This record gives sequence, C-alpha cells and structure tokens, in this order.
Amino acid sequence: MSTEEERARAAARQRIWRANNRERSLEIQRRWRENNHEKAIEKTRRWKETNREHLRAYGLAWFHQHPGKSVEYCERRRARQESSGEKITAEEWQSVLRQFDGKCACCGSCNDVSMDHVIPLSKGGRHAIENIQPLCRSCNSKKRTKEVDYRDKWKPAGETITVEGTASPI
Repeated sequence: MSTEEERARAAARQRIWRANNRERSLEIQRRWRENNHEKAIEKTRRWKETNREHLRAYGLAWFHQHPGKSVEYCERRRARQESSGEKITAEEWQSVLRQFDGKCACCGSCNDVSMDHVIPLSKGGRHAIENIQPLCRSCNSKKRTKEVDYRDKWKPAGETITVEGTASPI
C-alpha cells in the first residue's frame, strides 16, 4: 500500500470518527484553538487564501439567499453615517490619500484602497474626516470593528496629519 493510499484511508477513518463524535470533536478543536491561538489564526489565513473562490461563491450565495439581511445591514450603516450629520467630501478624501501616497496606512499596498473609520461607526465613531484612514480591502477586513489607528505609522513624532482646507488634525 502506498503512502497516498494510507493517508486517504486515515483521512476517511478520521471523517467517520468526527461524524460519530461530533460534540467531542468540536470540543477538542476549540481547546486546540485556545491553546494555539497564533497557529489557528495563521491556519485560517492560509485556508482563506487558498479558498478565495469558494469563499466568494459562499458569500454571493448567502447574499442571494438572505436579501433582506443584506439590505438591512446596508441601511443601518447608511443611517449611522447620515445620523452623524457630517459628510466627507471627495476633496478631503483625496487630500488624505495624498498624505498617504495613495497607499494603505497599515501595509503600504496601493491595491483597492478605501476609507476606513478608525473608530467604527458601530462603536459610536463619527463619519468625519478626522476619523478616516486609508486601508486596503485586506487590512480593512482584518481590522473588522477594532479601534486601530494606523495613521501614526506615517507621521514623524510630534507631527499631526492635517487635511488640506481644514483646521482639523487627523
């Protein structure tokens, strides 16, 4: 029997055991993740990288199966932005992008850079230029709803980043 056949048989036995011992299997996985937090994060990151198309298809399927939830999410977000009574003009956003050379404030990537709220709207942050930083889609997804200000990486000690045409430091 070849090594590949042995691996396939072992994997099949493992799937059967997991199916028959679902609760115990989940508890073992949970404990491993708790004890190996960094490894678990890295493992998840690698899996997501190799399964991008699967994740994209899953997300689109969920969106189509739950159109009400998607609309509700977008409406809640829009309401939070509008309730702040503040607007970010295209000129202000372009000014911020110029200060960061059109790059992500976290990783320095030039790909798919968009507005990120330093203090998320969901946590009471304002939709104002002082609360905005440019992040690429990947870094923005990793940040989620954490309050992380990457703008400090781009300014020398003691300086503030300001938006052209305003007196507000960022």
